[in-house]
Amino acid sequence: MTVKDYYQVLGLTPEAPTEEIRTAYRKLAKANHPDKHKGDPIYVEKFKDLQEAYDVLSDSYKRKEYDDQLARQKSYNKKDAKKSTANKKSDESSNDNAQQPPQTEQSQQPKQPRPEEIKDLHTLVDMYFKKRDITLQARKAYDSFLASPRKKYINWVTFIALLLFIAGVVVAMTLLN
Repeated sequence: MTVKDYYQVLGLTPEAPTEEIRTAYRKLAKANHPDKHKGDPIYVEKFKDLQEAYDVLSDSYKRKEYDDQLARQKSYNKKDAKKSTANKKSDESSNDNAQQPPQTEQSQQPKQPRPEEIKDLHTLVDMYFKKRDITLQARKAYDSFLASPRKKYINWVTFIALLLFIAGVVVAMTLLN
């Protein structure tokens, strides 16, 4: 199970004092409150993460346990990274004679491991969260595009109806005089 980096959620370092944690939480909670963003699910999720991070980091006992878990996860990630770099080096040396495919626009996407590279649950979980983050970013960009103001044009039916109305008013005014 991966542990969220609550220090990163609050934008702090692990050495941050309790007062700095409280200040950062209040600032971010005010900026990301769901009521301020009309209940947007992205901000609801961010706000829940902020609350969870503050709950853990503000309590000294929970914070100590969390720091221990985070240290264990980081050491595991380092060991896993060493193993994967060793595997990549052996794969690269065996594929030196193979031709490289030409670089395309798809190379800008984050590189996803091939199915034969997936060896453990940790890699699958990381892949899931990376895809989820990319999806949320794309959705947020699309939502902001939809929320941006658009130029309003009058269509031709409304224009003709407006002209007929004005003509009718003009005729009525001339008949009354």
